[in-house]
Amino acid sequence: IKGKNKAIYTKEGFVTVGLAWIAISFFGALPFIFSGTIPSIIDAFFETSSGFTTTGASILTEVQSLPKGILFWRSFTHWVGGMGFLIFILALMPSFGGNTIHLLKAESPGPTPGKIVPKIKQTAKILYAIYFVLTVIETIFLKFAGMSWYDAIIHALGTAGTGGFSNMNASVAAFNNPTVDWIITIFMLLFGVNFVLYFQLIRGNFKAFFKSEELKWYLIAVFGAIAIIAVNIIPFNNGDVTRSIRDSAFQVASVVTTTGYATADFNLWPTLSKMILVMLMFMGAMAGSTGGGIKTIRIVIIFKAIRREIDKILHPRRVKSVKIDGNVVEEETISGVFIFILPPSMEELKQRIIKRGSETEESLMTRFKNAYQEINYVSKYNYAVVNDEVHLAAKKIEGIIAAEKCRVDRIKDTILDSKEGLIHEQLYD
Repeated sequence: IKGKNKAIYTKEGFVTVGLAWIAISFFGALPFIFSGTIPSIIDAFFETSSGFTTTGASILTEVQSLPKGILFWRSFTHWVGGMGFLIFILALMPSFGGNTIHLLKAESPGPTPGKIVPKIKQTAKILYAIYFVLTVIETIFLKFAGMSWYDAIIHALGTAGTGGFSNMNASVAAFNNPTVDWIITIFMLLFGVNFVLYFQLIRGNFKAFFKSEELKWYLIAVFGAIAIIAVNIIPFNNGDVTRSIRDSAFQVASVVTTTGYATADFNLWPTLSKMILVMLMFMGAMAGSTGGGIKTIRIVIIFKAIRREIDKILHPRRVKSVKIDGNVVEEETISGVFIFILPPSMEELKQRIIKRGSETEESLMTRFKNAYQEINYVSKYNYAVVNDEVHLAAKKIEGIIAAEKCRVDRIKDTILDSKEGLIHEQLYD
């Protein structure tokens, strides 16, 4: 019996994407097994999974002697997986029934994925068209920089998918070509930008492109890191400023987009440079790009949310929202961002807030009760001064109310936000 409801909801979206990645990784491992390049099924599955997920880890210690067809397939898995395998299928296959936006949400690495045009299929086509054009342009540039067509294609695929597979054991450093280094550096950074912004540029909406807060902070982090590391490694490069800037730019671009290409052994660099690279690795590129990491937009939202909470402490009556590009960020999204990065800490914080709210309400009621008992005691003990004592006690109650009202209201609002977040998590779990 066929079900009438073919709609795809959030649960179905995540299950479909998870199972699809496992299935495609299994079938993608078959060329390695049939060719005898990687005879072990587990090793072949690992290599393919690393390719499709653009992780870049490899069980191969020597790649230059492998058949060119196998190396091309290995890099092509990066390219397909970079934008997302399910998005690739949505772009090629006939339209699916149901709400395929949930497939896009499950596949997207950002906190708030969405459509750039009304139809998901058209959105997928536009994204992959931009992706394909950028890959072709990089391939042409690499060819004119001195690479063979084969080498240029392999490294363009690895750059586009931000996975970093190379056909050289020494990666990009094997070419020892400054022009190649700069081309790959620029395109790694370009593939780390949200592809929706490229679509806005194509439409002529330059304001939306340059207004992007995430793009602004992404570029600030990248160029700031390049400058600091370049200065820091000048002594390491024997005073060669040009080489220091090139090495710094290449490694920053490679790390922040999680591509993994290398032209220098940065493990030998000073501690400051290595610390900056580690922080960039966690931050990652922009949401909606092929880059990995936490994503710049999540870092921006976290800092803005923290700033809002500090502002609430200083100005309890002020109502302030977290905004990105002039648009209010929903509390559900903010909660999801915190849970994505610090799930145990957020859960503990919620419980503390709820407990603190309960304790505050109990404390307030106890103080009211004590004040009332004081009034009764005074009235029985000395009728002559009862009016004055009642007046003082009433003033005391007013002071308690004035001091506690703002605190209770603020904590109740926080409790409601926390409970809504917990209910939302339970519903989607």
